[in-house]
Amino acid sequence: MATGINLNARLEQRTSAKTGQLYWCVSIQLTQDTEKVVFLEPAELELVKLTYSGSSKVKLSSSSSSSEN
Repeated sequence: MATGINLNARLEQRTSAKTGQLYWCVSIQLTQDTEKVVFLEPAELELVKLTYSGSSKVKLSSSSSSSEN
């Protein structure tokens, strides 16, 4: 039997603070004050979109926050 922890994660489109370009990432809220950002390669992003398109479980959102990517 597999065990695990449910985490709050969102697929977000953000703007790079360095270049001003848009990119997609997964933002995982580990605690109330701690966020882990996972940067997606193009193929990974397409797999997420294909897997969850039309699903009410996934929100594709644009975030106003910036990152150093």
